This record gives sequence, C-alpha cells and structure tokens, in this order.
Amino acid sequence: MLSNEVYLDFLEKDGGALAAAARGNLDPPVETCPGWSVGDLVDHTGKVHRFWAQIAAGADRSSVVRESAPDPERVVEWFEEGLAHLTTTLRSADPDRSIWTWAPVEHPTVAWIIRRMAHETAIHRWDAQAAVGHPDPIDAGFAADGIDELLFVFLPAEPQLHKGDGRRAHIHCTDVEGEWLVQMQEGAFTVVREHSKGDAAIRGPAADVLLALWERVPFSNVEVLGDESVPGALIAAIDRT
Repeated sequence: MLSNEVYLDFLEKDGGALAAAARGNLDPPVETCPGWSVGDLVDHTGKVHRFWAQIAAGADRSSVVRESAPDPERVVEWFEEGLAHLTTTLRSADPDRSIWTWAPVEHPTVAWIIRRMAHETAIHRWDAQAAVGHPDPIDAGFAADGIDELLFVFLPAEPQLHKGDGRRAHIHCTDVEGEWLVQMQEGAFTVVREHSKGDAAIRGPAADVLLALWERVPFSNVEVLGDESVPGALIAAIDRT
C-alpha cells in the first residue's frame, strides 16, 4: 500500500482531470460504463465522494444524506465542490478511526476510504477522458496498488460469484513490482502476493493489467499465457456495481 498522502494527491489530481474532461462535454457516451453519458459519470462520482465524506466525518450509514442530482449546467462545479470537501475531510480525519464499509475488511478505518476514493476517482477519470479524447496514463506504482485493492477488497466481497474449479491465475506486472496468485475454488477465491505458476498468467504493464481487470480494455491489451478462459472466470467473480 501507498501512504495516505500519496493517495490524497492522486485523488486531487485525478478528480481535477475528471472535471476538466467533463467541462463542456457532458453528452458523449461513456463506452466503459454502458448506458452512461459523461454527465452521468460526473454525477455518480460526485455522489460517491459525498457519501464517503460523510462516513469519514463520523456518520453511520443510516444517517448519510443522499443528495439529489444537480442541474446539468452545474454538475461539474457541484462535482468540484464535493471533491474539495472530500479531500479536506479526509486530510483532517484520523486515518485510524473505525468506519463502516461494505467491504469484508477486518478493521476498516478512514485510511480505507482514502485509498478507495483515490482508485475510484482514477478509474472514472480514465473513463471520462476516454469518452472525450485520449486518456492520460495511470501511474504504474499506483496502478499496481489498484490491482492489489481489486483483488483483496472487491474480489472477496461477493463469494456467491466465485465459480471455480481449482484453477489458478498468476497476475504479474512487468514494469513495477507486483505479483499475485488467485486460487479459484468454488465459493472461495483466495489471493496471495507471490510468484507462482498458474493455469494462466496475466502479464503486462501495471496500468494495462488494472484496466483489463476493471474491464476498461480487453485482455488482448496484455499478455495471457496458458488457459485463456481464466481471465473471464476471474472478472466474473468481481461485483463492480
């Protein structure tokens, strides 16, 4: 994992880039989020920011106030206001304070929100930029941390989706440190950080592997060695909604 300050810097940078991409470009469809326009993407990300800002400030889930969608002509400014409030709240909160989260984390704290919001915003920044032009690259070290978060936070969240037969997926970043082995057993996918041979290896630059696992780019953008059905079985086990 990276430091809280590094995550917060990425959150501010990617949030600003998302707003810049969306300003004046709310109508284009976001192909990586089917059915959404750029405006929908901004609205969604802004609501996520506001939700977790309240949790970080000490609210429990039942007391969170969910805002209605802003007028389209104000959605980017509304997003920027929420981003500023989120980052201020996270910087002032005790990162070790316990919080509620949906994730199967043993002792979730504000630090979990800091990491989650950084990665949430980075992926949706990429979505917005891809919808209106060419997306900026994702930093390799940050992307490797995003793979780790996906495998240790999202993958175990929905074990009913774990349809496995004992096959193993080896995920390997080729530009920075980062290797994981996923054992795909029925009802229980397990992950370890290690170099080990799997039934399939998914290899490539960290950002490309992250985007493939998030279904933003096809697996043809990375190298898949061995059983080519393994990547599909892996991503089918992750609930991204």
